[in-house]
Amino acid sequence: MFHILRIGVSTPSLFLFFSESVLIYLSLIVAAFLRNFIATGDAMMFEHLLPKALIVVFTINISLYYLDGYSGYFYARHRELLFFWVILQAVALSYIVLSIFYYIFPNFYIGRGILFIHFWVVTVFLYAWRIIFNWLFPKIEVLNRRAVIIGDDVFAQNLHAEILKHDYSGFSVFPMKVPPQENPVEDMIAFFQEKSIHLIIVTKDTLDKLPLEFLWQCHLRGYQILDGLSFYAWITGKVLYEELKPNQILFVYAPANLYITRFVKRCMDIVFCFLGVLITLPVQIMIGILIKLTSKGPIFYTQERTGLYEKPFIIYKYRTMSIDAEKTGPQQAQDKDPRVTFVGKYLRKTRLDELPQLFNILRGQMSLIGPRPERPHFTNMYKEKIPYYFLRHAVKPGLTGWAQVKHEYTNDLEGTCEKFRHDLYYIKYFSISLDILILIKTIKVILTGAGAK
Repeated sequence: MFHILRIGVSTPSLFLFFSESVLIYLSLIVAAFLRNFIATGDAMMFEHLLPKALIVVFTINISLYYLDGYSGYFYARHRELLFFWVILQAVALSYIVLSIFYYIFPNFYIGRGILFIHFWVVTVFLYAWRIIFNWLFPKIEVLNRRAVIIGDDVFAQNLHAEILKHDYSGFSVFPMKVPPQENPVEDMIAFFQEKSIHLIIVTKDTLDKLPLEFLWQCHLRGYQILDGLSFYAWITGKVLYEELKPNQILFVYAPANLYITRFVKRCMDIVFCFLGVLITLPVQIMIGILIKLTSKGPIFYTQERTGLYEKPFIIYKYRTMSIDAEKTGPQQAQDKDPRVTFVGKYLRKTRLDELPQLFNILRGQMSLIGPRPERPHFTNMYKEKIPYYFLRHAVKPGLTGWAQVKHEYTNDLEGTCEKFRHDLYYIKYFSISLDILILIKTIKVILTGAGAK
C-alpha cells in the first residue's frame, strides 16, 4: 500500500491502474493495425497515435474509477461474468465522454473505424486481464506486503479483523501475542525472517510491554514500525476517536492551522466559488422557478449552524421541504421523508440544494471542503455523547467533505460516530492535495446520487 494525496492506496489497485493503462494503449494500437490492414492491406500504424491515445487511456481509467473498478469493493461484489458487464459500462461511458470531447476538439479525433474496433478489443483485453489478475493476485508476492500485528488486546483483534475485510488491501497479516521477556529479540527476528515480514504494527497497549531493545533492533534491520492507530487510518480513511489520548490531540492535530495552508485553501475557495456561481447560475434560476411553482413558501431556506470554533452562523439552502416541516422542533431527515417536496427529492439526491452555500463560502463562514456544519441543537447533543467531538470545529465547515464522500447520509448516533471518525481523519491529515481528491470524489457522488436523503 502506498500513500498518495494522504490516502492509503493499495498496491493491487495501483498495479491494476498502470497495467491497464498499458493495455488500453496496446488495444488502440491493435485497433489501428487492424483498421489499416482491413482497409488497405497495409499494416502501417496510425500516425501521431500517442498523444491522442493518452486521452483515450485517461478517459477509460476515469470511467473505471467512477464505477469502483479500482477498489476492493469492486472485487467483493463482482466475479467472473459480472466483470464483463462493469468493464463494458466503463468503456461505453468513456466513449460518450470522448464523443463530446471530439466534438469540441476535432483535431484529437482518432477515426470512427479505429474507435469501433477499439471498443471491442479493449473490452476483451480488460476483461481477460481482470480474470487473470484475480487468479494471479494471491500468488504475486510483490503485491502482498507481509505484516505482523503485535498485541492481544481488543484493538489488535479489531485491527486484524478490519484488514481481513479488505481482500485487496495488499497486506498479508499475521497476529502475534506479546513475547516473553526472555530473549524476545532473537526469537521474534527469526519469526519475521521466516515469514518474510516487511511491516510491524504495534498497538498502544502493547507498546509499553515491549522492550525498547527489541524495537530498536527491528528498526536497525530495516523493518517498518507503525502504531496501530496510524495503520488503521491508513487502510480505512478514518481515525478511531475511542483510542485517542489527550497528548495525541494536542501535538498531532495542527496541520489545519498552518497559515500558508489556510491562505491557499481560502484562495481556492474564492476561485472555485466564483466559477461555481457563474457556471451554475442558469441552473439556480431554474431551480428557483421550479420551487416556486411546485410548493408554497420561499425559495431559500435559512438555518443556524455551528461553524469554526463553534461560532454560529446562518446557512443558506434551497428549500426542499414543506414550510411546516419543523413545527414540532428540530428533526433530522429520514428515509423517504414525507416532508420533502417533489422537487426537493431530486435536489437532495443531486446535492443541488446546497448551491446557495457558495455565498456562505464567499463570506468566509464556510470552506469548499470540510466537515458538514451541524445545527447547534445536535452539536450540543453529540458533544455529550461522543468523546472529542469538539475537534470537529477545529476547521471551517465545508460544502462537501471526507465523511460525505466516504459514508452515506445518516440520522442516528452510530452513523454520526462513524462520520466523525472520517472527519477526524480529514482534520489530522489535512492538506490541499486531500481537498482536491475530495472534490474529485464529490463529483462521483453527485453523478451517482449516493448517500442522499
